[in-house]
Amino acid sequence: MVRKLIPNYYSSLGKIGGNNVVLEIDESKFGKRKYNRGHHVEGVWILGCVERTHERRIILKKTEKEILKV
Repeated sequence: MVRKLIPNYYSSLGKIGGNNVVLEIDESKFGKRKYNRGHHVEGVWILGCVERTHERRIILKKTEKEILKV
C-alpha cells in the first residue's frame, strides 16, 4: 500500500527547481561493506534533492541500468 502511495505523492509535486531557487542534489551508494579498494561494489544508488527555497524534498532509488555512464 505505502509503495503505491509514495510515487503518487511525489508525482503530484511536479518539477523542482527553477529561477532563483536553491537546489541541492546528492548521491550515495548503499551496499555491502568491503575491505578491498578499487573493486566493483554491489548496491543501490540513492539520489536526493532538496529545494531550499520552498523546503521540498525528493528521494529516488536508481538501478545501475538507469545511471548515466560518465
